[in-house]
Amino acid sequence: NYPYLRPINSDVRDKRKFDQNLRKTFLKKIKKEVQVGSDNSFESIALELIYFMFPRCYLENFADNLDVSNTIFKNHNPKIIIDSVSYHKDELFKFWIAQKTQKGTKLILYQHGGYYEQFKFKDDFLAHELDISDNYLSWGWKKNLKKITPAGIPISFKKKKLKKNKNLVNIVLRTAGDYFVNFSTNGNPYKNSETYITDVINIVNNISRDKNIRIFLHPAGEKNNEIGSPLRPYLEKKIINNNVEYMSGSLEKKINETDLNLFTYIGTPYNQAISNNIPSVLYHNEKYEPLNEEYRYIYNSMIEKKLMHTNTSSIVNHINNENKILNNWWVEKDTIESRNLFCNSFARKIKSIDHLKEVIQELNL
Repeated sequence: NYPYLRPINSDVRDKRKFDQNLRKTFLKKIKKEVQVGSDNSFESIALELIYFMFPRCYLENFADNLDVSNTIFKNHNPKIIIDSVSYHKDELFKFWIAQKTQKGTKLILYQHGGYYEQFKFKDDFLAHELDISDNYLSWGWKKNLKKITPAGIPISFKKKKLKKNKNLVNIVLRTAGDYFVNFSTNGNPYKNSETYITDVINIVNNISRDKNIRIFLHPAGEKNNEIGSPLRPYLEKKIINNNVEYMSGSLEKKINETDLNLFTYIGTPYNQAISNNIPSVLYHNEKYEPLNEEYRYIYNSMIEKKLMHTNTSSIVNHINNENKILNNWWVEKDTIESRNLFCNSFARKIKSIDHLKEVIQELNL
């Protein structure tokens, strides 16, 4: 059995504020440990910024938060910790796993999100996760590292046999709050954000008027407000197609009501759908997010089989040709092979929870 801990609903302690003397002493100690070349201006600036930006919960309030963490987890003494999200979002959890791993507890991290290994420009998540973990469970990809084990996507959308609405199109948008930082590019992120939003508007405005469109926005909090700056007011002004309804949340419930599901970015929702054989198409413009060349053969196959579209005209033509989509395309042999190629690397379906347990047990920790 694997005891399950839900996310901690306790805030970090922040009673002590910015302490200049403590930070000066802390920075001096770091500078003794870290050697930065005089010609490396980036590392020099980064080192100096530690004084201003190092989190108070780990410096001024370290002792208080350590006590709180020890109190929360006082009855937990595992040999193995398996986690997929708290290690980078829950500070009190971090205190606990830092202590446990220092004393020999093994840490298995599970991939969180569908972005991993997809793009040319890397973020720092994976490198950090591989550095701190003893073993790593991916959604399918392997790399040449023994510690990485393909385990599959932990939560897929459930496929349900419902009567399909042939005139309904679901369009899933990416998180609005990440637009200015989430486009991995060497250009101007805000320009790429504008390109993405313009693409979405062009797609919606050119879909046949005999179709009803549901646009799924990313909700945040209990009120289902959009994360970051809301897109809906802008879209309402620019979209001239009157057959549009805006949705927040409940994607899993709605995705089985049609076979026309369009995902406008590569990420978790698309992987959750395609892993369980739910008809889905993907729109991706490499002008604002270049793909990983290591998996170019997969993306080329998807483009060829119309699973992925790289320009607005292509995806609009595909959606408007509903007979091809509903009757033939998704179940064609070549489409299935291309779909499986993607899933094998990025969205493997887990057969059962028992199968996942076997994968973990075979790690021989």
